[in-house]
Amino acid sequence: MYKKILFLCLIYVNIVQSTTVVYNFRIAQITKQPVATSQDLPKNNVLGLLFNQHQKKYIGTKQNFTGLLTSYSHSFEPYYLRVDFAFAHIKDKLNQETIFSGTETDDLLFTAGRNFITSPKNVVSLSGLFGIPTHKNNYLKHPGFGFNQVGFGAQLDGVYSFNNTTGFIWGSRYVYFAPGHALDRFENRYKYTVGHNVTLLISTKYDHNHRGFEFGYSPSFLFGGYTIPKIDILARNAALIRNSLYLVYKQHLLIKNIHNLFLCNISFSRDQRPFELGNKEIIMAWIAWNVSF
Repeated sequence: MYKKILFLCLIYVNIVQSTTVVYNFRIAQITKQPVATSQDLPKNNVLGLLFNQHQKKYIGTKQNFTGLLTSYSHSFEPYYLRVDFAFAHIKDKLNQETIFSGTETDDLLFTAGRNFITSPKNVVSLSGLFGIPTHKNNYLKHPGFGFNQVGFGAQLDGVYSFNNTTGFIWGSRYVYFAPGHALDRFENRYKYTVGHNVTLLISTKYDHNHRGFEFGYSPSFLFGGYTIPKIDILARNAALIRNSLYLVYKQHLLIKNIHNLFLCNISFSRDQRPFELGNKEIIMAWIAWNVSF
């Protein structure tokens, strides 16, 4: 009976608390807000990001994700297009014993948007998001990377500049994940969805002399998830509330007249609900290099 309960808990952890970098990184306006601007802004941006994320669950399991995110965006003012992709090596431990180790890809995330300059100090962006799974879903068998469901969403974000050095950044995003299918480790077939995801962002930035800092708070809400056949523990704990704080350092470099941006980030997150099966802590660190041309 204990093993059955533990197995159901691990199913819950794997399904509802999906780890994704492309969606989480997209809400933050880190790469959209350069330290240095130009009258002739580059139309293309390529970013490479190395990350490590450690998760400690309340039930005792520990997960580590180490990987790479790549992003490309093209702007043709006032519109822009962007695509994000990532992969990670996953290690899952219980009582110091490795119960899973493997490498998986994140969802392929497409974004299209339009910028609205409402005043010299205020810029607002409206975007549509479309996420595509890149492999079969394995959440019922072991931890996975990405939501692994088709996602449709919209994002509204903006930045207000108080002066030449400081500004306020905000964002809101909603994503609906379409139901999919997966097999558990006993080859039982389930129809499932993580449901709806709402993420908010409030942050402040400070830029001076080609250097910058960004500090922000981002709560995330996941609700409406279900499985068919129903798993009782999932039905009772389907809603997720996660709070995150992050700090970013940015350094602008002009190399052979090409704009480069180095970024270094640290973030801390904790699940406020469900307490029993949620993440006690999520610590993520990453470094990135962005080239604009």
